[in-house]
Amino acid sequence: MIKHIFSMKMAVLVLFIFGVSVGVATFIENDYGTQTAQALIYKAKWFELFLAYFTAILLYNIFKYRSYRTKPAVFLFHFSFFIIAVGALITRYIGYEGIMHIREGQTTNLMVSSEKVLQVHARNGDRNASLEKELYFSSMTKNHLSENLKVGDKEVRITLVKYLPTASEEVVEDPNGKTMLELKVSAGGQGRIYYFAKGDRKDFGNFYIAYEPKEEKTDKPTFRITGEADALKVDFPFILETLDMNTKQQAELDAGENNMTGRMLYRFADNAVVLRSVKEKVLVKTVADSIKTKPGKPEFVQLKVSVGDQSKIETFRPSKGQTGKVHSLTLDGVKIDMSIGAKVIELPFSIKLVDFQLERYPGSMTPSSYASEVVLIDREQNLTRPYRIYMNHILDHRSYRFFQSSYDPDEKGTVLSVNHDPGTWPTYIGYILLALGMIW
Repeated sequence: MIKHIFSMKMAVLVLFIFGVSVGVATFIENDYGTQTAQALIYKAKWFELFLAYFTAILLYNIFKYRSYRTKPAVFLFHFSFFIIAVGALITRYIGYEGIMHIREGQTTNLMVSSEKVLQVHARNGDRNASLEKELYFSSMTKNHLSENLKVGDKEVRITLVKYLPTASEEVVEDPNGKTMLELKVSAGGQGRIYYFAKGDRKDFGNFYIAYEPKEEKTDKPTFRITGEADALKVDFPFILETLDMNTKQQAELDAGENNMTGRMLYRFADNAVVLRSVKEKVLVKTVADSIKTKPGKPEFVQLKVSVGDQSKIETFRPSKGQTGKVHSLTLDGVKIDMSIGAKVIELPFSIKLVDFQLERYPGSMTPSSYASEVVLIDREQNLTRPYRIYMNHILDHRSYRFFQSSYDPDEKGTVLSVNHDPGTWPTYIGYILLALGMIW
């Protein structure tokens, strides 16, 4: 029985299935996105077990036929696949990718992962427990997520309720619906549409927006809206700059309560709020407008968190390359902090951005090339070295590779892609042995 399971005929069959699987993954990635291909094939447990089975077949036959004694060329050929598999294993469980953002004059040793990670920390009295799990969701099939975290004498249970690869809100008319304010909010970046019913509050990082909130928060400024649809007021603790979008007339509003009107832009610092419309008897639905994840658009993840008989639904909107907002809740006496987003990773050395340089084509605003003048600072190795990172010219240090990826709109900061792959050299060695075995 064993000789059939680990026969070379099975190895050939496994290789054929492997090729078919990779081919199918290519089509899935094209139609449903990279994350779906990872969830169903590349990062799936069955695929890892499948490769482990193939490696076991090779090792079994190497020792069965003692090819390392009688046929060194055949041994090298077969053993090379084992070395390549070891390299792939190291890459899978130790390697990671992400980005590093640095402003001119700043030094950092932090990067954020390209994969989204569920991070949970629970406290029950003097007992603590933590959980980290990389998340890969499929747009093609039903998703499943179920995690348990033991903390003291209680258990935190986390299950997936709903997942959407992109998330946007749309309103639908409903006889039992509410009055909704449609606001366009720009929180230091591109504006997005948000809907507010009475009692709603949303966190925009440096400030809140709330429509007749049930409770007040004082940890940061609140753009507080009150009143009925035809007589709205806005209360803000600082001066507001206004721009009438019909007449283009600018003005200033004193801190405190003021009238709020439609088609008026309210600006403070780098933020802006516009009341686009008031919608009566509507409900807000979260929908996906694509079966693929899209750059700049958040995903939608809804989790049910339970402790004992108590449970709560938490909604997360992770975006690629951004750390997740921490959700804090208490269930059955257990305090829980959880987030979904990029994980902050500390590197064993630092990078300082001295200067970011961008060149454009003559007579055009289109960039022709851009580069980062950096200094590598490695105190463990007593190393300080200047380096220039640009297209096809990477910084390679201690199994970390830095590529020029993007830059800040004001051209005073750089975004570097980071690849940490200790499995690169074992994989290269495996390919060299494979070549030697073929030409011997």
